[in-house]
Amino acid sequence: MTNQANTPGLLPDVPEYTAQIIHLWIAEESIRILTRQQQPLELLQQHLMQSDPLRQSLMKELLSEESVAQILSGQHAPVTKQLLAECEAIHKKVSQDERNIVYQGCYILVLPTIVAFRAKDPHAKEMGEIEILCTILYNATMQGLIGSSAAGAEHSPTDTRVYQQISALFALLDQEYHRKHHQEEPQEKPQS
Repeated sequence: MTNQANTPGLLPDVPEYTAQIIHLWIAEESIRILTRQQQPLELLQQHLMQSDPLRQSLMKELLSEESVAQILSGQHAPVTKQLLAECEAIHKKVSQDERNIVYQGCYILVLPTIVAFRAKDPHAKEMGEIEILCTILYNATMQGLIGSSAAGAEHSPTDTRVYQQISALFALLDQEYHRKHHQEEPQEKPQS
């Protein structure tokens, strides 16, 4: 399940749950910018609340007083940290499951990207693999938003392939996340 219907033009191929991390990061940055410019957060709040129920719930938590204080101190909001931690835990479990060869295949494809990112960024050693992959997509998204009118703003074929590989892994991670949180409840046996 992708977020195509939820965010036209923004991260069209990133699966729903993992895309929420990137949306939360963008909203966090918007909060920082508006606060620095001494602008009220009400307009952002109105905009963020005009979305699907899942995102509304996340944004409501994001805009809480506690969350805004953490965001303004340079941290991520608790809801962002929680979602990222859940995705990291699911990724770790599924990537180690030898029976899930499709996930492992996608993971092997993105592993060189993770290793290269860690080699370039000294802070990346403290980051989980899903956080690194989200950071790559976040940076690409921000470049696209900021540089969309600049000449040569298109991604290289190599970058595009990397983004597609990350999105494929995230699609599988999303399925696992959905399975974990929306497992069918056992139906009661009919009484005779």
